[in-house]
Amino acid sequence: MPHPFRLSIVAAGVALSSFAAAAAHAGACDPQWRLFASGFDKQVRTFGEFNGVLHAGGSFDQAHGLNAHSIAAWNGSQFGALGGGLVWSFGSQYCSAIAQHQGTLAAGGSFIRAGATEVRNLAVWNSTAWTGLGSETYLEFVVGAVKSMLVIEENGVETLYIGGAGLHRWTGAAWESAGVSGGIEAIIAVQEPDGLALYIARDLGATSSVDRRDPVTGDWTTLGTLDGEARDLASWDDGTGPAIYVCGDFQTVDAVAAKRIARFANGAWSALGDGLNNLAYSLAVWDDGSGERLWVGGQFSFAGNSPASRLASWDGASWRGGGPSINGPVFAIFPHTIGDQTSLWIGGNFTTIGGEASERVARITACAASPFCPGDTNGDGVVDFTDLNTVLTAYNAVAADPNYNPGADFDSDGDVDFADLNVVVSAFNNAC
Repeated sequence: MPHPFRLSIVAAGVALSSFAAAAAHAGACDPQWRLFASGFDKQVRTFGEFNGVLHAGGSFDQAHGLNAHSIAAWNGSQFGALGGGLVWSFGSQYCSAIAQHQGTLAAGGSFIRAGATEVRNLAVWNSTAWTGLGSETYLEFVVGAVKSMLVIEENGVETLYIGGAGLHRWTGAAWESAGVSGGIEAIIAVQEPDGLALYIARDLGATSSVDRRDPVTGDWTTLGTLDGEARDLASWDDGTGPAIYVCGDFQTVDAVAAKRIARFANGAWSALGDGLNNLAYSLAVWDDGSGERLWVGGQFSFAGNSPASRLASWDGASWRGGGPSINGPVFAIFPHTIGDQTSLWIGGNFTTIGGEASERVARITACAASPFCPGDTNGDGVVDFTDLNTVLTAYNAVAADPNYNPGADFDSDGDVDFADLNVVVSAFNNAC
């Protein structure tokens, strides 16, 4: 079930109002949403880190009303520009990948200038100025727009991989093909018993595939073919063993029905319950304080039979909605930790969350665990007539009904029935 989320609205890092509750039952903890009433003027497509600092990339030209072309750094209170940013002559530039490489920030996407420097689709920032990296001809005509990026250690050296039209590797002196074609939408590395394996999500036109590079032989193997788009990958152990997850816009992987998200483990593909009812763009593993889960952002409104407004999480057995309603697609989700505080950053093309203004970026901060209180629908620490009335108002409603309240559906079975009413009656007048 979704748990309560606190909303605080922020403009240029200044709190404008206190929190408002989203409909939910009292769960194990209370993560806090931070909204940005003045965020970005256009889409946020990606996040990354450089020297521990969060950076956002996208097609925007302004952050908090100030010029910041396609990439911006978070300073703890607001996002700011990196030099002159990343631009294109006709204003159609975007940044879709960010990574730290050998003491610099590498940014990839579609652009022809970084600051005052002529580049093609990839540039590096050394904390002072932008420069290119390698042959502009190769980057423009062989790689094309950069869709994905990964930095790993090979032979003791940080190596940069970029995905565009094929997968490519920076040798330290030049770009070279990494031996696989197609549109490389995502790249991840997974430590396995034999070494570090690479996994890619590959666009093949009408279909897509998930492929693995063997850490010993270097050979590529296709693990599965999707009947539509693959957008992102993640590696996660849900307690039953490590697995690879893929999301996108597909209905099957090989012969297995899996709606827009699927799991690969022990040589076989499987679905995550009933999947998602619309496209999924991004995956991340994050613990909001109630336990580690696989999070997904996209365009969907249901995850399984749970209402989920463009953000949801999976615990290995069931889906949970991500909280308040988001009015546009979520393109990127990214966990970021500062000290002992961990947050999930959300970027996309939305302008409100829970009915409050938040321009294309928001943050959920993980909570400290608090005791679970069965039957307490409003989180006030006692089961009373307010909670009984909440259940009775939603009684006999199913997930698709206007009166359905997920905070009253204690067993998460998609309807409010006698079992849910019995939870309140059994705990009536109990304090938690």
